[in-house]
Amino acid sequence: GGISYQYARLQSEQEFPQKANINRQFNNVLPSLMMRYSFSKTRNLRMFYRSSVDAPSVSQLQNVVDNSDPLFLSIGNPNLGQSMSNFLVSRYSSTNPDKSTTFFLLANVRNQMDYITNATFILNQDSVFANGIEVNRGTQVSAPINLDGYWNVRTLATYGFPLSFIKSNLNSSLGFTYIRTPGFINDQENVSNSYNYTGGLVLGSNISENVDFTLSYTVDYTQVQNSLQPQLNDDYISQTFRGKVNLIFGKGFVFRS
Repeated sequence: GGISYQYARLQSEQEFPQKANINRQFNNVLPSLMMRYSFSKTRNLRMFYRSSVDAPSVSQLQNVVDNSDPLFLSIGNPNLGQSMSNFLVSRYSSTNPDKSTTFFLLANVRNQMDYITNATFILNQDSVFANGIEVNRGTQVSAPINLDGYWNVRTLATYGFPLSFIKSNLNSSLGFTYIRTPGFINDQENVSNSYNYTGGLVLGSNISENVDFTLSYTVDYTQVQNSLQPQLNDDYISQTFRGKVNLIFGKGFVFRS
């Protein structure tokens, strides 16, 4: 177990469009923990926990309107706070030397409190900002804010075993990822949930030092669901095939593809 202290200070002197100074200080005490447990010489479990913070950038804190695109304006938030993350990783591995098999299981979870995201507003009437910038009705304005509820969960399992009849190794994998991202649209919280399912196969040669080939196939299925804007929901499948070969023959001739 461990513990650390972190101090951060952000300073900024703003001259345009109006004078303003930023002087923010952040103090944090951050714990960490690591554990390793061996069931046997070939099976073990590792767990790791750490906490961290992400301070807002100076540009996010400055109360300045970016109107480079008149239809999509962005503005800073001087009251923006830092985001704190808790990250937990666990990994289990098992090998069988007699059968040349391997099994690997990975799981990690990340939670962020005061997650820095954007609040988006669509103006329903013509307006004038405090610094004199005129904004037309229908313009989209975004500003960074802090929201709780960000989660990132990922699991992955792989299993490898030999295929003796072709003197090769086959590795199979299955994975799942869930990401929950909070946001704010017109004074209402929007939660985006992303689900990703993945599977794959990798065939690698173990014939000799002169023959090396790898064939792989990966499929990913992704779903995105929004609580406030269902018209932005999406789902799609991505498939990837890869192949490579490296042959050494004759008196030092090499063929690669």
